[in-house]
Amino acid sequence: MRSTWLFCIIFILSCFGFAAKGQTTSNEGLDFWAVFPTHIPTGPNTLAKMSIYITSQQNSSGKVTVAGNSVNFEVLANEIVEIPIEYAQAHLDYKLSNTLIKNKGIHIEVDPGKAKIAVFAFISASARSEAYLVLPKDAMGQRYYAIGHPGTPVPTDAESGYQGKHYLIITATEANTDVVITRPDGSLVTQTLPEAGDIFMLTGDEDFSGTKVEATGCSKFAVYSGHSGIAFTHEAQIITSFDPLVQQLYPTESWGRRYGLIPFSKRKHFYKVIAAEDGTEINIDGTVQARLNAGESFTPSNLPLTQPSILSANKPVSVAQFAYIQADLNTVPGEVAFGDPDMVILNPEEYNIKKITLFASFDRTPEFYLNVFMKASGTSSFKINGVAPEGIWRKLPSDPAYAYIQISFNQYTLAQSSLSLTADEGFNAMAYGFGEFESYAYSAGTNLAVNNYLQFTNLNANVTSTNACINEPLAVKVVLPARATRLNWQFEDANLNFSESNPVARNFVNDEGETQYEYVYNNGVVRYNTLGIHQISVIAELDPGTNPCPDEAGNKIYTYNFEITQPEFSVPDTVEILAGGTAKIPGIPGTGNIGYRWTPAFGVSDASIVNPVVTAEQTTNYTITAYSDLGCSISKQVVLKVVDTFNIPNTFSPNGDGVNDVWNLKLLSTYENSLVEIFNRYGQLVYANVGYRIPFDGYFQSQPLPIGTYYYVISPRNGKKNLSGSLTIIR
Repeated sequence: MRSTWLFCIIFILSCFGFAAKGQTTSNEGLDFWAVFPTHIPTGPNTLAKMSIYITSQQNSSGKVTVAGNSVNFEVLANEIVEIPIEYAQAHLDYKLSNTLIKNKGIHIEVDPGKAKIAVFAFISASARSEAYLVLPKDAMGQRYYAIGHPGTPVPTDAESGYQGKHYLIITATEANTDVVITRPDGSLVTQTLPEAGDIFMLTGDEDFSGTKVEATGCSKFAVYSGHSGIAFTHEAQIITSFDPLVQQLYPTESWGRRYGLIPFSKRKHFYKVIAAEDGTEINIDGTVQARLNAGESFTPSNLPLTQPSILSANKPVSVAQFAYIQADLNTVPGEVAFGDPDMVILNPEEYNIKKITLFASFDRTPEFYLNVFMKASGTSSFKINGVAPEGIWRKLPSDPAYAYIQISFNQYTLAQSSLSLTADEGFNAMAYGFGEFESYAYSAGTNLAVNNYLQFTNLNANVTSTNACINEPLAVKVVLPARATRLNWQFEDANLNFSESNPVARNFVNDEGETQYEYVYNNGVVRYNTLGIHQISVIAELDPGTNPCPDEAGNKIYTYNFEITQPEFSVPDTVEILAGGTAKIPGIPGTGNIGYRWTPAFGVSDASIVNPVVTAEQTTNYTITAYSDLGCSISKQVVLKVVDTFNIPNTFSPNGDGVNDVWNLKLLSTYENSLVEIFNRYGQLVYANVGYRIPFDGYFQSQPLPIGTYYYVISPRNGKKNLSGSLTIIR
């Protein structure tokens, strides 16, 4: 990449569909670890900069710690907080390869009781940028396969000595993490990471694709794969640009069997597939293309690619999509397609989502796109900020049950910094951007699989979810991967603690063929009367041989953090209108899937939105009730006050002092078709406006009117009588 621009895009995942494995966890969380990967500087005085970007659906707070130094943060709902990371403290120099790296892990923690956050990392120099989604600890696993692509690495920089290298980075999230790294040739590297935040990095001239990274114990850890500077070419004979790559890898349990392969808009691309199990069959548009064993990969031979496809497999796979250098990107003859190499790990159709909120910031007007892939039956429900997107939904030729859309924005067409993507059915989305020799791409939020989870059933609404409503009766249950002979439930309120021997389970087999065991808390109904993050622990004594990670007593401790919520929205206590007038309630909707209902509905334009237009002849007391998808509800009162007397000032002083500078006809705008006309003493019309949306400021044809007396006629044009009189301008 050459030109410099900053792009920060933050996603909030607020509701999701349930995957075939039975349950998922999102990219929101309370505890994260990030890294500042090796990065080729633009020059000796232009080192890379890194920032952590944090957002949340609710107000939240926490701290970011690196090298023992902490920075506190507070983030408002749907806002962004940027935390710069010091290069000297966190950057992983390529010379640290094959060594234990201490005190360079970046730890992001949420304060106790505060809402979950979403975290992204952005790394840039004056000519090279990269970004990645940071996964929470809950979404990490114990087995990974690396994915990348050979390409053409950048030669050693003569001034800095930096080399373009493939890398594999492992970060411990728990003490005493032991990992085994197995290369495709069978060679092994073992490493112990004694403390949370310890890092082990491998770099090399060869792609790490197919390298397995696995814990020998029970610790979860994070893995990153990428390159410090590489070029992907198809026809270009001369390497004119390159880019760094970085992605945090998904654990194998969060891989999937079906992916939408949607091209970058007007650009060429290619993809790579990695298998985790022997006998994995890869189908592209219904045709078998490859049979892979664990760690083997497939890249199509008919490159470059420009058309959409559907990839399916008989066993879970991971898929990465790549962009070429700018010289090889163009698909439209005669046009220049800006961009540069990039890599993004795709999300499987099984782990689709139903809502994302993202924020974008542009510099030097890069192009910004969204690719959305979903069932064709749900496309009509897909909205961006509540409005159907501009663009064409196209059905996949190989399977018309699926469709995709490519949505284009730039800093001029994107009227606001936030985009909320919603649909009634699940979708997969990818955000990406291109500038001159510049690129980024990554998944627009994701779900990841878990094999145990806590659920609540709102008994009033008969809704089951992993979060719950305030002041509602809740039935609690836990799903475990093995049979329990004893359960010990531990709550924040010790009065709710409960132990049970030989609990009765509901057994079921998920779509992966795994048997799971559901246990209900049998000590009554639970209620929470405080909002925020809460915690329940379940200490399980499992059947012999089914607990690979016991504590000292031989039990398995499952700890669950969850959120107690209620719908958040705002409306005024009172709205004034003239009799027979019309006004829009200035309500502000909350985040998440919230429905609204106004009662009474008479005189309300749409009783299902937070900001309807209302009309009334007499004062009316309204109630608006908001309902969340968790079954939560909250009601607020709004008084629509009808004002019978209409005060018309007979003077005003448009002298620019900020006081009485316009003729203030309070509430006349509620007569939206009213006509206001003002004449001078000679009968010349000097002002006219419908609905009084632009108040009279004492100017005519951009010139101040002289001091004196003028005459007005106000025509309500709704059956009410006309009003007329004199008006004096003083200065």
